[in-house]
Formats: sequence, C-alpha cells, structure tokens
Amino acid sequence: MACLWDRDTLADELKAGGDAFDLILGQFPHHGEAYYRLRIARLGPVAEPDLDTLNDLAVAHIRLKEFAKATLLLEKALQVDPDHYPTRSNLGVCAKKQGDFEKAALWIGKALEINPEGHMGLGDWYLRAMNWRAKFEKADGKTLPAENYCGNPYAGNFEPDFVGETKKPSEPRHLQMVRNDQSFADGFAALGDDLAGAGDLHLSLIAHTRAMLLGHQNPKEIRRRRRELLKHQEMITRPSGMRVRGSKHWMKEIAKAEALIGGGQQWLAKFKATEAGLLRGLSDERKVDFTKVLKEMEGQGIKKVAI
Repeated sequence: MACLWDRDTLADELKAGGDAFDLILGQFPHHGEAYYRLRIARLGPVAEPDLDTLNDLAVAHIRLKEFAKATLLLEKALQVDPDHYPTRSNLGVCAKKQGDFEKAALWIGKALEINPEGHMGLGDWYLRAMNWRAKFEKADGKTLPAENYCGNPYAGNFEPDFVGETKKPSEPRHLQMVRNDQSFADGFAALGDDLAGAGDLHLSLIAHTRAMLLGHQNPKEIRRRRRELLKHQEMITRPSGMRVRGSKHWMKEIAKAEALIGGGQQWLAKFKATEAGLLRGLSDERKVDFTKVLKEMEGQGIKKVAI
C-alpha cells in the first residue's frame, strides 16, 4: 500500500478496515495482481486523455511494478491538467516505489501545494517520510538517524506507560502511515513508540519487530526499545524471587512476534489468491470487492491471525 490515488482509493480504504494489530501485521485487504491486470484490460488504450482513466491505469501499472508505462500515462495526465492533485501524488509514489526518494519528495511536495491535508489526512507526514528515506535509506549504513521521520529524537523519546490503563494511541496518523506504506520501517517504529506511551506494550513490541524485519536504519535503538518492553514483561510474569531469564526468553518472545507477522503476511497472500479466483472469467474487476473476497475466505475457513 502507498498514497496512490485512483477511483477506488477512498472506498477501498474505508472497506479495508483493520485495527492496529491488523495494520502492523499487514493482514488487511489489498488488491492483487489479477485485479489490476483485469483493470488494464478493461480500460484499454486511452485514445482521448481523461484524468480519471489515466490515473486509474497508471496506478494499476504502478501496482504491477510497470513503472515506465505508469510514468507515460501520468505525464499525459499532467498535459491535461498540470495542477491535478492525484496525478502529482501518483508521480511521487511511482518514484518512491522505484527507490528514488528525492524525486518522490519533489512530487509529493507539489501535490501538497494543491491539497495541504494530503492523502487520508496525513498532511506533510508522507513528505517527511520521503525526505527521511532519501537521507538514510541510500546511506552507507554508517550514518545512523538520530531522529525518526517525525523529527523526534530516538534517545530519551521512548516512554512506555508500564502501569497505566491502555489508552488509544495519541496520534492516529501513525496508523494511517503504516496503512498507506507497509514498506517503511520507521513508520512502524514511530507507531510502536506511540503504542508504548499508550500502554499497549504487546503491540508496541510487535510494531518494533516489524520495523526490524523491514531493515530499520537504526537497529540499535529499536533493539533498545524491545529490551525495555521485554524486561518489563518478564518482571510482571515471572514468579516472585525467580531469577531473570534474560536473552533466551526474550528471543522466544521476539520469535513469537515474528511468527504473528509472518501469519499476517500469509493471510494477505491468501486474500489475493482468493480474489484472483473470484475474478477468473470476469471482464470487470469491479464486480469483486473486498466484502466478497472476505466472505469467500470465511466460507473456506480462512481466518486472520489473532493475538
């Protein structure tokens, strides 16, 4: 997922649902390759430039990693309307998907000139993420980020609520970031920090583990956060007087978190496979929506991973 924009964008994201646990594991509906192949076949070549159709086709090609084709379509859309927010946003995501974060930041910035609220109310957070990734994801690994993409320092900025009642995360945009970009390690780390401050220590551990699996650019800080969470967990679960079990116990807990994430990814693969089966023989991808796929999965006994 990313901040791509086509005629399905808002409707799909509302139907996709998913709580914090689902978003961290990635087990929420995403259209698969079959959906976008059928969309391209249905819309066909664009004889007369139409902004919506051009962007629908471009997004489909981006999802299929056919970036050159997507870029040509988006350039046509710019000729029709150079100030079209979805076109500028899609050009930014197309560049991001290719690892060109500098170009992505340029186009996202241009999109925000038209719509400062950004996609799904993220404002400039996606732009911040592109600038952060441009600086650190292309680095040699020796220069570690001292701040997260929101500008908060890692050191001294991890304050888990070890005794309070679990609350909602203080900033819902952290959830929107991971919904819209499942590839951004620091997005999961920032969400993990927010969850820890809200007292949801288990979800915080899973979020930080997802950040590690995605290759976070400051693994030392993420490991430090996980150690604090695991030390607290061990303190409250071991019988009084029992010696600290230490790293072997922690590794087991981390392995459990990794297994949950792996299960979520397997669920997503099954979702896409189920969608592809329902689309087989159809000429219009719109006849199969998320609700139909989920119902079919339910009938097959395919369930989401649970804590």
